[in-house]
Amino acid sequence: MTQKQICVGIVGANAPKSWANVSHVPAINGLSGLRLAAVATRNEQSARKAAEAFGADRWFADPLAMIGDDQIDVITISVNVPAHRKLVLAALSAGKAVYCEAPLGRTVAEAQRLARTGSWAWQVPGRDALHLSNEWYRIYGFDPKEVMPAWEEWLQRLHPEDREKLQTTIEQAIRERSDHDVEFRIVLPDGTLRWIHTVGHPRLSTAGELVEFAGSSMDITERKQTEQRLQAHEMELRQILDHTPLFAAVFGPSRERLYANRIALDYLGLRFDEWRQGRAGAQIHPEDLKRYKAAVDRASLSGSAYELELRMRKGDGNYRWFLARYNPVRDDKGQVRRWYVASTDIEDRKQAEQLQADFTHASRVSTLGEMVASISHELAQPITITTAHAKASLRWLQHDPPNVTEALKGTEKIIEAGALASEVINRLRSLYKKSSPKRELVSINEVVGEMAGMMGGEAREHGVSIRTDLKNDLPMTVADRVQLQQVLMNLMLNGIQVIKDTGGVLMVKSQLGEDGQIQISVHDTGPGLPTGKADQIFDAFFTTKPQGSGMGLAISKSIVESHGGRIWANGDGGRGATFHFTLPAAPAKTNPPVDAA
Repeated sequence: MTQKQICVGIVGANAPKSWANVSHVPAINGLSGLRLAAVATRNEQSARKAAEAFGADRWFADPLAMIGDDQIDVITISVNVPAHRKLVLAALSAGKAVYCEAPLGRTVAEAQRLARTGSWAWQVPGRDALHLSNEWYRIYGFDPKEVMPAWEEWLQRLHPEDREKLQTTIEQAIRERSDHDVEFRIVLPDGTLRWIHTVGHPRLSTAGELVEFAGSSMDITERKQTEQRLQAHEMELRQILDHTPLFAAVFGPSRERLYANRIALDYLGLRFDEWRQGRAGAQIHPEDLKRYKAAVDRASLSGSAYELELRMRKGDGNYRWFLARYNPVRDDKGQVRRWYVASTDIEDRKQAEQLQADFTHASRVSTLGEMVASISHELAQPITITTAHAKASLRWLQHDPPNVTEALKGTEKIIEAGALASEVINRLRSLYKKSSPKRELVSINEVVGEMAGMMGGEAREHGVSIRTDLKNDLPMTVADRVQLQQVLMNLMLNGIQVIKDTGGVLMVKSQLGEDGQIQISVHDTGPGLPTGKADQIFDAFFTTKPQGSGMGLAISKSIVESHGGRIWANGDGGRGATFHFTLPAAPAKTNPPVDAA
């Protein structure tokens, strides 16, 4: 059996005393069947000198050119140079056998053993082996001291499930005279299973006939075992995600759909392939789609995490509310490579919020119902004024001659009274109206003034005097005006009712607290808080009134806390009770100058 000469090319050996000249060149020259055919560096002058020093036939100023040369079978390379590590992959891709540099004094065979890569060459006619390195023998479990194994012997080492696949790949490479790159399993005589990665490259004769294949085989068992462990962990994680009560999904950097867990797909009523091919936002409620797209666009530009409340359509066509949290995963260059999304069902919370909003509105309307007498009194004043001035104006016009000047004065009074009545009605309408909370810059002193005016008739009816002590130059607050009116109405009406039998004073005070928050206090001159129950007065359904619902103070507490403030009371068993609540001051830049008029 003939042993064909294998041509070796060295990459990166540009000095007579380099690692290549000390270890690789003697090893190549000392092995039968190997010939040092070329040297490649990135410098033409050094490449020429190295070729002369090593006795190489050719030299290349571009390592990739030597790697792609069909006359070179084996590449020897130093991987201590970072730039050379990419060349190793290029050589393997080109179907070359690759020897990586060993420390000085070690042989090429030792370098192959360290890399777990063996080289080989076999001729196409007869499938006879032309060259098998020692590492190849070790990988496949053959004895290098014995005769080269026959093709059938090598085939018997292949795993039964992979044998046909590899034979098909080789036959195709022969027909097409092409490279082949394949992974497969082998089984050693002792039962040990190994994974092999083989790369082969065709060699043609001068006449253009396919005569042989040369290449390398790498033992990748450890890598495969690691991959299998990772796959097992991934499968376990997928099973956990599939059973967690949380919708989980993974998107690519351009929002391409990569993964969705089972519970999410079941909710949407989609198969995985249907979900992957679906249109972005297709399951989102039309009213939420604009917000969703705006959030996605902002996140795409900034690469920042964000969260969004939106409604998603179920497989049966119904919608439920979800809180979706989007978190980016970046590579070592800071580029977003994945978006991890976790969505939590918040439908129950949303329904509870709506129920609370409905109850708050009902409580506000109920409280206004208790003020019918006061409202009637407040509206009666402008109506009476209007009637009186209308009669007076009519009399002035009946004079002979008509006194137009006095009639005009009466008409102006009618207009003023009409404006007053309109203002009263608008305030009542705002409290009755059922609408979503609207946060805006609000002057708390204005709100106190409005409610003191509205509650004035109720207070006078019971001999109660409403007084205010309002701090000038208070900052604005960002709040829902109607909700603040409701809080003040609840506190002031409670104060009026506890002193309506004896009369007294209801004081409303505003000031700036030491913590920088706006503080409002409502003080009455009644009997004080119920002894021993001061900590219960803000609990839902707790009341000291025979006809009370026990929700007024609970709702007031909820409103204040939703604005970032707090509410409390003192006066346990003493003379009078004081209710306090605070509101955050708006940032200075949002507060208009005091003298801005």
